[in-house]
Amino acid sequence: MRPPCRFPGATEQSRVGNLIIDYYSGVGVVMDAVDWDDIETGYRLVFYVGRNGSRFIAASLLNTNDAPEKLKEVSGAMNTPRFKYNARGGHMVLEVQTRRVKKRESSQDEISKLWIPASKFEATVKAWTRVRITGGTESGKSPTAENLVVCILKNRPGTAKLYNPQHDSLKNYWTIPVAGTTHAESEKAIAWLAKKVDIRANGQESRKQFELWLFDEVDSTMRHTKDKKLTIAANINFIIKQASHQNLGAIFIGQNANISEYPGCDRSDWNSGVNVHIGQNCYDAITNSNQFTTDEELKLKQIADRLTEFCNSSNDELGLNKTDPNAYRFALVIEPNKKPYFIELPSFGCYTCNQITPVFSVADAVASQSTLTTDIAETPVNTSVANNVAAGIAVSCSSCWSNNIKKNGKAGSKQEYHCNDCGKNWDAP
Repeated sequence: MRPPCRFPGATEQSRVGNLIIDYYSGVGVVMDAVDWDDIETGYRLVFYVGRNGSRFIAASLLNTNDAPEKLKEVSGAMNTPRFKYNARGGHMVLEVQTRRVKKRESSQDEISKLWIPASKFEATVKAWTRVRITGGTESGKSPTAENLVVCILKNRPGTAKLYNPQHDSLKNYWTIPVAGTTHAESEKAIAWLAKKVDIRANGQESRKQFELWLFDEVDSTMRHTKDKKLTIAANINFIIKQASHQNLGAIFIGQNANISEYPGCDRSDWNSGVNVHIGQNCYDAITNSNQFTTDEELKLKQIADRLTEFCNSSNDELGLNKTDPNAYRFALVIEPNKKPYFIELPSFGCYTCNQITPVFSVADAVASQSTLTTDIAETPVNTSVANNVAAGIAVSCSSCWSNNIKKNGKAGSKQEYHCNDCGKNWDAP
């Protein structure tokens, strides 16, 4: 048989390749040089092993015993090279690592061009009224929603109504007082909010008072009430399209970025609201959106890759896990009539209830409570409102907005009050 074909030239790749050919020739295996090419960590050598008569030369045979260690010694590689069989070309391939992958460093200046920084979060979100927030488990949906609520109410005085079916969860980070704690209460409240839109549109209730309604775990509520999915989805659809016209706001929070969780709704129904997809959820949102071209999808995913890399490396460097309040996080934002963009999410608790002045209308409280009790629920969602109004007690706590308050003696001629939720004491004005 003619000698093995060798690598030409005097390059390092040729020198090592020919030493390997000589090594295997010494143990009775013919290896012909085919090609070599550079890779990020070094170079790749390609060999042909078809000239060994009836013997079948498998990669395991070439890697047997101490051969990989010999290859490492011959090549001076950082790794222990092992042959792999390339079925497509019928060749044996050996990767030789001569350098480490250089970790790409992301400067703050570079990243600041890819997202809106957390310092501009309030200015970005303060005018939002119809919002859907999605994110996986422990992505920070609820703390992000609370930051969002406070930013909105700092700039648009009003009141918040939170419905949280996981109120007793160990992962409950809400500080906003809760109005409903079950899926059934969330379902009834969604129905009531849809009706309230009509009531205000018909002039039966003043539009002066801004109200921001929040529904956490909404996709779980949809699954919990299977026989009513279509009705709930129809109410949500109506709210998303009409609520802001009546000085009402709504935030729906769930895990799934796909509209399939809302039967009867399609992607275009949510185009009139703001969609916020946290972390990995942004990839599903980009893929399943009907708003982007293939090139736009690719570009958005590339940006998401860079931001994910930056957040992960920064958190690793600081020793922060993904649930840490100060961990780096980001979200994709899709607003009506705007190009999609990414935003850095502020730390959990960056914006808190004590940064805003609570606003509550006594007349609207009594009217709304009565209507909700009669038309929607068998019992009031929060009976303390009506009770406090009837007793002549201040309607809400100035610290946490809670209506769960009581008289607490007098200081001279001034009536003292106590909040049963946050413990704050204060004087009547």
